[in-house]
Amino acid sequence: THSWHTHPGLGEVDDDASNKDAEETDEPSPKVSRSLSRRGTGSISFGEEAPTCCERIKDKIRKICTAIFGSSDRIQISPKWDRLRKWTAHTLNLHLFEGGMGCVIIFNIMLILIETNRRLECDANNIPIESSACSANDPDI
Repeated sequence: THSWHTHPGLGEVDDDASNKDAEETDEPSPKVSRSLSRRGTGSISFGEEAPTCCERIKDKIRKICTAIFGSSDRIQISPKWDRLRKWTAHTLNLHLFEGGMGCVIIFNIMLILIETNRRLECDANNIPIESSACSANDPDI
């Protein structure tokens, strides 16, 4: 018996003809993946099968983790170094460490801006900066 089926966008496809071609050669037949879009047009691609949804999510998570926890090679680690020195160099190379240092710097800049603003208010109100009445000297900064 001869088997035919209709594939959207491709017309009729002869399943038996493609099987005979694969049987006549010693090479393994390529994997064929078929996909349908919402409009009903189909496509056939040869090669590896498309990754599943879970594989795509895992790949994206892996890329995000590499971006966060990945490292640069600014400090070249020598094999002669002891274990603590290698660990320190690896930690200093982490993108996460650099990001954390950036957050600390931004936080310090915010504190400097708050203190500067308070000193400006004391100066505008003719309050001596050294006195306890000036809010720039409060212990919360």
